[in-house]
Amino acid sequence: MKNPTLKEHLRNILPVLGVIAAIMAVVLMSSTFNGCGSTTNIPAVLSPNAKAVFYLDQYNDLAENYKTQAEMPNLTVGEITALQQRKAILLQLDPLVEQYNTIVKYGGYDLKIEKQIVELMAKISTITSGRVR
Repeated sequence: MKNPTLKEHLRNILPVLGVIAAIMAVVLMSSTFNGCGSTTNIPAVLSPNAKAVFYLDQYNDLAENYKTQAEMPNLTVGEITALQQRKAILLQLDPLVEQYNTIVKYGGYDLKIEKQIVELMAKISTITSGRVR
């Protein structure tokens, strides 16, 4: 079997690179719209389904981040306080994200729940080592 040439490799890789570039563009736009990664201003052009996926992904990232930090040894008092604040917000977010996803799944839309999710995600993004900016 003949080894592929560089040109053949590039021909096979370019579609994958295009997908990666598109994903990076979405992430960049998301952080631009959301003020350096906070989730306060979700672009209005997203459909309710896209928002539901976005909120679930954000929640999962926040929860994973919390778990990782909570397992770290030698936490300071400020870090422990910040983790407790994040946990309290995550406990509020969990049922809201579930509820929003269920409503959207069945073709509905609830602006009140969406607003609560956005506010809580914005609030959790301001918590740093025990101090709220």
